Amino acid sequence: MKRIGGKSHSNPSSAAMTSQTSESECDATSSGPYDVNASSNGDFEVAPDMLEKLNALRFLLETDLIACDAKWTLFVAAALSYRYDTQLKPFPPRFVSDQNGLDIDALILVINDTPKLRVVLQNIVEQNFDEFDADVLDLLHHVLIVQREPMLHLVDDSEFDVILSNMGQSEQLPRPTHIFKVCHMPIIHEAIQEEPAFIENELPPKLAFHGNRLDCFFAMLTQAGGSKQQPPNTENAGDEVDASIKLTTDLNVALQDSPNGAGWGASSCGSMISCVAFCEFDNYPEFVFIDNESSLIEVRKPDLVRVRHLLFYGSRFPDDDEPEEKHVSSWIGRNKYSLSLACYMLLLASISMANSGSGQYWKQIVTKKAHIFFDFCRRIFAMD
Repeated sequence: MKRIGGKSHSNPSSAAMTSQTSESECDATSSGPYDVNASSNGDFEVAPDMLEKLNALRFLLETDLIACDAKWTLFVAAALSYRYDTQLKPFPPRFVSDQNGLDIDALILVINDTPKLRVVLQNIVEQNFDEFDADVLDLLHHVLIVQREPMLHLVDDSEFDVILSNMGQSEQLPRPTHIFKVCHMPIIHEAIQEEPAFIENELPPKLAFHGNRLDCFFAMLTQAGGSKQQPPNTENAGDEVDASIKLTTDLNVALQDSPNGAGWGASSCGSMISCVAFCEFDNYPEFVFIDNESSLIEVRKPDLVRVRHLLFYGSRFPDDDEPEEKHVSSWIGRNKYSLSLACYMLLLASISMANSGSGQYWKQIVTKKAHIFFDFCRRIFAMD
């Protein structure tokens, strides 16, 4: 494991952030005013470029830890996919070489060494630099900072009611465990500003859901779903296109297309996650084909689709910091009926055995084994 710091007997100097980024629609940036220096014991000296990465990560993690977790989870799901060469776009350049091509094995090793993001944040705040792996830090910085477009922002559960209202959906639909708004840096397209006639004739955008495997969403975020694109070239509308996106106005249909997938094992969003994208698309008849009877929509130009929200349906599991007794009591509470039935069946079997001819024999066997077990326990305690 490659640590980010080296031994030093001098006091390391602090490094200030050298760049700032513009605010996104979610009021989140990729760097902050923090000035990470050295570990509290002064044993490690950290290079200025590493300090800059630590500063940027700290600010972003403190701004929205769960959203960072979600984006990292999508990245990991794409990396673990058997189609990683197409789903992990762009591939981290550090793991690309002329000799080996896409070194997915090396990438997976770094992912496996990555601790929970709240642990990463705690180590940065407490300046535990000896706990950091340089490769892990570089990869986190690349995915969350360098490749920050688009950023995710955790929103309140009430946002789901707004989505259902906009789509005219039933309130009885399954509620997601997490809702993330997809945020983009504001971009001004001069070419569009120079064509007011196009904007005047533009059809209003429509809303729909997109269901897919978990490993597909990272590429969808980074390749499509960006800020508003240039108007499509309708001269070649009849030509065959290489890709299309399937949408639906029915959330239930999208959920059927979104099976549970394994993402990042340390994710606080869940060990298994089903993801649905809430999208906006421009309704150009040359590229968009709508089947009103089946609620299905095919968009044959992915640039026309923009992801507005991601709905995570993650499996819930107890926090590792909870005491073991709470885990056990929680499990018992969820399985009270099964345990009661098992105890009742055991009682009936005991009564039946006691009334049979072999009941006394089994009673003697159990009593003998119990005496041996208790005698063994007494000897162990006596040795302590």
